[in-house]
Formats: sequence, C-alpha cells, structure tokens
Amino acid sequence: MRQLRSSPVYRHIIRNGKAYLLTLLVLTIVNNLFSVGQDHMIKVFVFLTTILSAVFLRKSVVLQHILASIAYITLFTLLHNIDYFKLPSIMYTLLLLYAFLLPGLWVPTIVGAGFLLFLLTYSSTVQFDYLRANLVGVVFNTVVYAALSYFFRQMIIERDRLKESENRYRSLIEICPEPIVVQQKGKLVYANPAAVQSLGAEDVNKLLGRSALRFLHPESRKNALEHVNEVLEKGASARMEQRYVRLDGQVRSCELVLVATNYGGKPACMSIGKDITERKKAEEKINHMAYHDTLTGLPNRSYLNECLYMAIERAGQTGSQLAVLFLDLDRFKNINDTVGHIYGDLLLRQVAERLQACLGPSDTVFRHSGDEFVILLEGVTEDGVRVQAQTVLDQFKQPFQLHGHEVYTTTSIGISIYPQDGMDRDVLIKHADMAMYLSKENGKNNYQFYRVHNNRLARKLKLENGLRRALEKQLFTLHYQPQINLASGEIVGMEALIRWMDPELGVVTPGEFIPIAEETGLIVPIGKWVLHTACHQYKQWREAGLPEIRLAVNISVRQFQDKQLVSTIQSVLEEFDMNPDHLELEITESIMQNLDQSLVILTALKKVGVKLSIDDFGTGYSSLFLLDKLPIDHIKIDRTFIEEITFNANTEAIVRTIIDMGRHLKFQLIGEGIEHERQIHFLQEHQCTIGQGFFISPPLSSEKAGELLSRKQPFVQV
Repeated sequence: MRQLRSSPVYRHIIRNGKAYLLTLLVLTIVNNLFSVGQDHMIKVFVFLTTILSAVFLRKSVVLQHILASIAYITLFTLLHNIDYFKLPSIMYTLLLLYAFLLPGLWVPTIVGAGFLLFLLTYSSTVQFDYLRANLVGVVFNTVVYAALSYFFRQMIIERDRLKESENRYRSLIEICPEPIVVQQKGKLVYANPAAVQSLGAEDVNKLLGRSALRFLHPESRKNALEHVNEVLEKGASARMEQRYVRLDGQVRSCELVLVATNYGGKPACMSIGKDITERKKAEEKINHMAYHDTLTGLPNRSYLNECLYMAIERAGQTGSQLAVLFLDLDRFKNINDTVGHIYGDLLLRQVAERLQACLGPSDTVFRHSGDEFVILLEGVTEDGVRVQAQTVLDQFKQPFQLHGHEVYTTTSIGISIYPQDGMDRDVLIKHADMAMYLSKENGKNNYQFYRVHNNRLARKLKLENGLRRALEKQLFTLHYQPQINLASGEIVGMEALIRWMDPELGVVTPGEFIPIAEETGLIVPIGKWVLHTACHQYKQWREAGLPEIRLAVNISVRQFQDKQLVSTIQSVLEEFDMNPDHLELEITESIMQNLDQSLVILTALKKVGVKLSIDDFGTGYSSLFLLDKLPIDHIKIDRTFIEEITFNANTEAIVRTIIDMGRHLKFQLIGEGIEHERQIHFLQEHQCTIGQGFFISPPLSSEKAGELLSRKQPFVQV
C-alpha cells in the first residue's frame, strides 16, 4: 500500500481525479450531439474545446466562467437539432457537469432555467406527457444539483481554508528554529529542517522511518517512552528534559514538549525540542562551584551537609554505622608563615590528592575550611575506621614537594560514629571536631574517638562539680616544698603547693584540676584560700620560733586579672602581721601578653613590698627587652631545662645563658625540678642561687615542713 501511494501515477490520479470525472461528463454530452448532422459539427467542436478548456484551466475561475458560458450558449444553439428523447440525458449530464465544474448555487440554477425555457418553446408536436415529465425532471434535478453544487462549494471553501491553514502551519514548522519531529508507532514520520540539523543528518530521508528511541540516550529511553504513551492515551501534553544522541554519536541535552496530534489521519506524537546543552553545562558549572572548593576541587561544607544528611537516612534504614573523620593539619600556620600562602595553597591541593587516593570508592573527602578536612565513611565497623584513620596518617609520612621545597606535616584526626556519638549531622561534625582537639592535646599526628573525649568531658564535669564541693567543705590541703641556698645548703624558702584529696574522686593532681579551675573562674576563690592558708601557716611557724624564711605562693593569670588582687594581698598581710618582704608571688610568663596592664599591677604589688618571681621561665612569652622593664626579684628556670642538664649540650648552653643573664640583671635564679645530684653540681658550678626539687625534698605537710625548719644544721651538704 505504501508503494502504491508513493507511485507517481497514483499521485497524478489523486491530483487530477476531478478533471477526469468532468471530462467523462463532457464526453457523455458530446456522444449525444453526434446526431446533429455534419452541418453543425463546428459548433460541437467549439463546445468540446471550450468545455474541456474550462475543465482543465483550474487556476483562473474567471476564465472558467467565460469558457463555460461559451460552451453553454453553443450547446443551446444545437438543442433544436437533437432528438427530443436525448435531451434528458444531455440536460441532466450538463447540470451535473456544471455542479462540479463551477460549484455554487447560481450556476446550476441558471443552467436548469435555460433548459426549462428551451422546453417550453420546443415544438408543439411533442406530446404533453413527455414535456411534463421532462419539465418535472429538469426542475427536480436543478434543485438537487444546485444543492449538491452549493454543498460542494462549501466543501471547497473549507478545504481551501484548511489547506491554507495547513500550508501556513507547515511553513511555520519548517522555518521554526526549534527542532520538531513527529513519531507514529515509535517511528519518525516527520522532521523539520531544525530537527534534521540538530540530529546531525544530511537530509530528512536519513531520519524518516527510524526508531525514535534510537536518538535518545539509553538512560532516558524508559522515561521518555512512558511520557509518550501517556500523551497518546490521554491526548494531553507533557514536558521533560532528556539527553539525545546525534547520528554522529554526540550526546546533547534538550527540553521536550510532547503534544498529541494526528498525522496522515492517524494518532501521532509531536515533539518540540530546545537544545539546552550549553545551559546544562552552565548549570553544572554553577552547581559544581556551589558545592565544591575552588582551590582543591573537593566537595565543600555545603555538599558535606547534604551528603551527611542522606547518609544518616540510609544508615537509619539499614541499621548500619557511619563515621565522620575530622582532620586538621598540624602546624599549617607555621608552614604558611614560613614559605608563603602560595606554597600553603599548593600543600592543601596535594593533601586533597593524597586523601582521595587512600579512600575507597564509597568514601568521600570534603574540605571543611582552611586546613580542615572531613572524611565520610559509610557502612563501617570501628575496626575498619581505625584502619582507615591509620591509612590517612600514613599518607603524611612522605614529604610534600612544593616547587622544590620539601615540607613535612602531619594531621590530627577526630572521629565520631553514628549512631553512638550523635543522631544528626551537626552533632556528628561537632563531636568529631571535639575529638580532633583531643588528638591535638595528645601530641598531634594521631586519631581519637569522640567517646574518649566524651569520657574526658564527664571527668571534667565531675571535677568542676568537685571543685565547688571542695571549696565548700574545705577538702584542699597545702604542702610545702623547701627551696635551699645552693651555696650553703640552708633552707631559704618554702613554696606552698595545693593538694586535693576527694572522697569520691580520690587524689586529684594540680595538673588536672588547676586548668579547670582557671577555665571556670574558680581559681580566684581557690587562690584566695591558698594565700590565706599559707600566710596563716607561716604565722604559726613564726610563733613557734622557727627561722624566718620566704613563703612562695603561685598566682595564676586569672587571679592576676582580678582587680581586688592587690587589696586582697594587703589585707592578708595585715591580718597575719606578716612582713611583705617574706611573701613571694610566683607569676607565669603569660602575664607578658598584656604588658601594660601587668606592669601596673606588678608596680602596685612592688609598692606593697612583696617579692615577685617569674615561674617556668624560658617556655612561654619571655622577652629579654621586656624582662628588664619588669619589677621582679627572682627567675625560676623551668624544670624541662633542668631535666636535660648533662644530657643535652644545647640545653646546658640555654641554662648557662639564663643564669648569666639573671646575674647581670641582678635577679636571683631558682632552679626547680632538681632530681639528681649532677644537676645540683651543674647549677652550683654556674652560680645558680637557689635550688628546689625532689632530690632536695618532696612537698611536705605543714607538720613535717615545720620539723624540717627546726633543724639547726644545713639541710643539704654542699
């Protein structure tokens, strides 16, 4: 059937069928005219020529009317020469001919009226019955063919309108810049020039008859087929985005609008497309910029929040665990300050590459901020997390190559696990961050789980509550550690050291509770208690007739910031009638952070008359320029230096320098943390004034310290 429709003969008949029908009617009329005789053949020829010309000259309606009128008049000049019994055939055929040739209401009416007039003027020899029958027939057929001609005319008008509309519609589709294709039963049956170009075809014949699915990306076919079926079944429209494949294999993106239509009288689906490849690329670029770090290319914090949220949902549904590893580079600021930010950025990029290289396909690393990274591990066990964390640490064993510079760095890792350490993303990240700081405190270059940090927090909370209880119930005690003159061996001072024995927590060392006391502000009332208790004990020793020595009490930075410090010390001195010269306040080097304020307070204390000592000298904020400006009396060499005497030549040189500097600045030097005889000899050899440590004596209770003071001979033979 398709071959028949494509045949030129078939298309010619369809286009000229009406002309052939009219020609047949003409020949029927002419066949009835052959009986007019040889004398009238010219008129028959004129009729035949004009009427056939009118049949085939379809482009000019006016010319058709002129030729048809000539044929009509010519025919009427021949009617008197035609057998009466042939007239009905000629009349009816002519009516039908003009109904199809010149469709309308008036032309067949005029033709019929002409025949009626002719019949009425015909020879009276014709029987009335024949005449009446022909008159009735002409009237009846005139009415029928006039109506037929009218309706046919309306059909032609409607057809012309439809054809004009179709031509206009086709023209719009043909010149439309958007690709338009029509598919029927899964095959392409139409494609406009824009579609031909978009699909990479040379001409439309390369597309027609092909499967529509061939031009869709395999991942898009199922979705597209569902939309097409829905459009055809419901007669509606649909909009979607799909990826399509050109004939040359290039994959592009398009936005499609599917519309139900008819093509060739059968249901079809028309697709109107718009290429959005460049827009999608721009969207992907913007999306990548929004969710990825520009420096390292890693997913950023925003993407971490979304991924972690979805990972928690998956873990909740499957009952599995996930782990959040929070990484911070150790000493990154030093690297940045030393080699510059350009090298720092390069280091971050290389770190990102190493982290990605050591992760599994289902693991993701994110850049959180600065030198902080986060790794998300799904479906893991605690042992698996340990292995992965150690793998990450191992990535930092080799140096980083930064434009010819070899740079070493390590990382500290904090780990939180869902659901034990948190049920939502913010809590998990926060706990991993807290565990990372525990890793930093434990010496860096290691990993710590949050639950360890959590236990530490619980301990810290107990200690904080215990400190308040200890203050209320007087659970603190003071011990005293002797300070001796290294030249004579005599005791010249006692340092008051706080001790805490709690009935619930047991023995709590100062190193554990002092930082908490400073953090919570409890160090201020505790410091007042220490000062008051120590001065009260000193009064008792003095009343017992024991030698007058110097009493050393530690003052924390938090106490030093207390505006009531000077007045508190004055009131304590007055309360126990204590010579200010016998009270020494030991202050850490950190007071130099705010030198202006510290200098005011130190000057005020110096006016009171107390002695001032810098504790742990050499480990913090020491500055020789500032040291000369401070009104201090003693410098205590930190125990970390004393420990390495006789083992480390560099440390020995540092200690010698501190002693020489102190002597030239008129300070007395105190070496603390002496635990071996060789350390005393070294300090004596280099003329350090005072010594303190376990080798001399451990901290003693007030009773034993009093017994020690009561001895007459030197405490240590030097």
